[in-house]
Amino acid sequence: MKSMQSKDTYCYFDRDLSWLSFNERIVMEAARPGVPAKERLSFLGIFASNLDEFYRVRMPAIMALKNFPVHPNVHPNQSIKEENYNLGESGENTTGREVENVISVNAAKGSDADTDALSATDTNISSKTNVAQTALLAEVRGKIDGLQNRFGLTMLTEILPDLAMAGIDFKYNAQIPTAIDPRIQAFFFEKVAANLQMSWLEDQQIDTQTDIISDTDTQTDAQATGKEGHNKKRPRFFPENDQIYLVVSGKLSGRQGLAIIRIPSVECGRFVRLDNPRGRTKSDVWLLDDIIRMHIGQLTGKEDFVIEGSYSFKLSRDADIDYKDEYGKDLAGFIQKQVAKRNYGLATRLLYDQQMPEAILQKLRQALNCPKAALVSGGRYHNLRDLMDFPISQHKYEKWPAIRPAFMQYRQQAPFVSLLDQIAKKDLLISTPYQDYSTVLRFFNEAAIDPEVRSVAVTLYRIAPDSLIARALMSAAKNGKAVTVFVELKARFDEANNIKWARKMKAAGVKIVYSIWALKVHAKIALVKRNYAGRLHYSGIVATGNFNENTARIYADHILMTADKAMMTDIETLMLFLEKRARPESYQFFQPKKLLVAGFNLQTAFLTEINRCKRAALEGQPAMITIKLNNLEEQKLIDALYDASNAGVQIRLMVRSICRLIPGKKGMSENIVVYRLVDRYLEHARVFIFDAAGKQNMYIGSADWMNRNVYRRIEVCCPVLDPENLRTILDIVALQFADQLHLVQLTSDLQNKWMLSGSEASTQEGRWREAQFETYQYLQAQATEKLGEDLTAVKSEKTVPVPSSDENRQG
Repeated sequence: MKSMQSKDTYCYFDRDLSWLSFNERIVMEAARPGVPAKERLSFLGIFASNLDEFYRVRMPAIMALKNFPVHPNVHPNQSIKEENYNLGESGENTTGREVENVISVNAAKGSDADTDALSATDTNISSKTNVAQTALLAEVRGKIDGLQNRFGLTMLTEILPDLAMAGIDFKYNAQIPTAIDPRIQAFFFEKVAANLQMSWLEDQQIDTQTDIISDTDTQTDAQATGKEGHNKKRPRFFPENDQIYLVVSGKLSGRQGLAIIRIPSVECGRFVRLDNPRGRTKSDVWLLDDIIRMHIGQLTGKEDFVIEGSYSFKLSRDADIDYKDEYGKDLAGFIQKQVAKRNYGLATRLLYDQQMPEAILQKLRQALNCPKAALVSGGRYHNLRDLMDFPISQHKYEKWPAIRPAFMQYRQQAPFVSLLDQIAKKDLLISTPYQDYSTVLRFFNEAAIDPEVRSVAVTLYRIAPDSLIARALMSAAKNGKAVTVFVELKARFDEANNIKWARKMKAAGVKIVYSIWALKVHAKIALVKRNYAGRLHYSGIVATGNFNENTARIYADHILMTADKAMMTDIETLMLFLEKRARPESYQFFQPKKLLVAGFNLQTAFLTEINRCKRAALEGQPAMITIKLNNLEEQKLIDALYDASNAGVQIRLMVRSICRLIPGKKGMSENIVVYRLVDRYLEHARVFIFDAAGKQNMYIGSADWMNRNVYRRIEVCCPVLDPENLRTILDIVALQFADQLHLVQLTSDLQNKWMLSGSEASTQEGRWREAQFETYQYLQAQATEKLGEDLTAVKSEKTVPVPSSDENRQG
């Protein structure tokens, strides 16, 4: 008999430590031999960007946990979730902060949570919980310190030598030369100097002439401890969020002087490349920080200032927006104001050069009103996300031209066939970025100009800055179509761009609908209604990624184009619900026939599928679950997977980022394996495959298994019904689990373990198996084969007619 744990003893990785282990995987890819130098730098830039976002979004919640009041029924080994709003299991509004079970990595290594009844007093429980959260904060900081050290080691021992072999001398941590290259001098005085401003900390003393500012504009130590401050004055220098600065120390009139210089990397670029046709190296690359250091003498403006040193720093601020039902009808205006306040949020990190003397650090901290808890030591350079723009054009991945699907290719040699007509005939699948995104653009473009199209509706979560899709929707409205666009204004860090496009589209006649404050619309769906022979025919899209032609170049996603009647009816009803701007619990008469919709039936449907596999395993029949997603957090779904594992179901998970499920733990998850795949493209598709007793069901869609996706968002997943499309996704998923070079296994102690085994390659070509490379080859071969079939099929055809209503596929 199997050894099984009860649900009371199930345990989970901490969410934030799990995310940090994913960021560790990014550094591992940067350090992996064989990755081109330019791409290695890009991975380090991605790591730095991720860490910046962690400090802006997650660290404020972690730091706040220590002082948060704890309910007496909260177990000491639990933490408080940061969201202010949660749709509970019944869909009812749960006020206050949701409590969720977590364990630290140390507990995950073997110790089970204590499940005895609580007998401690409220004070003791609060004390224990505060101790646990303090330990979590220390563990998070320790993990970050280790990752930053690994970052530096990778740069110094792997990437700089790699660049040197290519003839590129990256002046990283280089000494400032006494003789400055004339080209650098020209760049400084002709471009950089116009963007430099200097502040003296001696001038930061608050006097009666400065303006009084509100508590929300800056942070004081009183704010950091939760106490209100009043009548604070704005200093002349107020650091921008995540902007890098130099603090220059020296003697001024015999006493210590400190000057602050903003590094204008946005205006001037972070790097300067100097080509050396006859030099020892082909190119030298300097950071803007060091170019400014070379010219500090010309900047101080005080002849008696003797420079002693210069040190970089930056301040990260809380970027989360607290959405409350207080803005009335002007959601866009409310969000614009909140986004503007991000630069004045609470300080979550003062990142400083570890070479900065303690006296200067303390003076800087006091001048910036920054709490000690936010101090983080680092290297000489900050904002190394700029490494993604390192100025070399070679030493990159081999380019893979996007594949035109067969149904897009044969039109070049045959009469015009409408894409909407083809969708009416057969479901079409696009897998980006391997296949050309122009198919999606054509869907909207045809809808914009087709005189028979009556209406277009679409959900937009992250709109491209130069969106061709938004322009097509504007054209459709001007051409007399009824166009409805659901724009999610609360997409973090894309709020301003989404607001801009929403207003442009509204001015063009598009009906714009925003989601309510407590609910994000994350679904990726579209619906076109088109007249044919006096009847309306529906065509639509369900996708795993955003309608964004820019991200489609690097995000690996699946896009299903279908005219399935039941799915289209579900989308139509869902669109009507979104227009009502209601909560799901007030719209429960909507019972999707085929789609899985968060807030309505998504969680229940997935639990039903897991239980179907569990029952099959208990009956001795084969049962397997394969899931690929970005994040896995929601406890009910994790518990169901644990239950299925204990019943004997074999479970394979591909979880790119956050994973709270602990794999391979005896009596709980010994039949579950978890992998991560990091390569040139970001794995973004969500695929769910449930195989039990000979019946296989597959779904794709927008939903990760996070609390936010299940309870506080509108997500849509759909079944994959066409056998050809089903086979394609199954084959791609199989390639991903067979990867030998980019795949790691997540262990039960939250480590990323390489999957490499042996010293011989497993392919006939003598190379390690690489999922993304083989996926590209697979889809390329598929397009070539299908093109031949389609060319033969259309020789006698002049058009592909839309099926009549009797012929239209049944839902």
